[in-house]
Amino acid sequence: MNNLSRDELADGDNHPATNNISSSSCSDTNDSPTDSTHDNQPASDDAVSAPAGPDHVLISAEQLADYEARSRLADDYLNLAQRVQADFDNFRRRTRRENETNLRRVKGEILLRVLDVLANVERARAFADSASAQDIRDGLDLILKQLNDALESEGLVRIATSGRAFDPELHEAVSTLAVDNAPAGEVIDEISPGALLDGVVIRAAKVTVSQ
Repeated sequence: MNNLSRDELADGDNHPATNNISSSSCSDTNDSPTDSTHDNQPASDDAVSAPAGPDHVLISAEQLADYEARSRLADDYLNLAQRVQADFDNFRRRTRRENETNLRRVKGEILLRVLDVLANVERARAFADSASAQDIRDGLDLILKQLNDALESEGLVRIATSGRAFDPELHEAVSTLAVDNAPAGEVIDEISPGALLDGVVIRAAKVTVSQ
């Protein structure tokens, strides 16, 4: 037995590949992963890979077309609103310029009429030294009439006072006075004139009223 063992050992030494193959086979068997078949298996055909993240959304062609149409419509409305705003701004500026122009024109017309009255006053003053009292009175009456006509042509009317019944919408009672020949509530004196502009009271007349 010892000889045979030595011969077998000798044969084993002469054929090292046999031992290497056996050990290699065992090593390969132990080292090879058992799940390699499952790791290399392709994914199922029914799975759909979607991009990760909230910023990626899959939409159809119809949805894309509808979105683009709505986007164009929104842009059209925005452009329309901007044009309307620009037109309104231009209208407002134009209206303001026209109002300022009209106001200057009206003021100019009124002041020109007042200027005519002022010229007549200056002429009356120039002749006051050589004119009689009656001539001066007549001249003043003409000037007053000219001034009143100029004001009335612009819609300004003086509020009547003396001898009229007191009207709280037209008159402001500053004082009262007992008068024998005047009924109670009658305006007996005008302290400050009042006026209507186009029928609207712009200043009440300040008056004295009988008790």
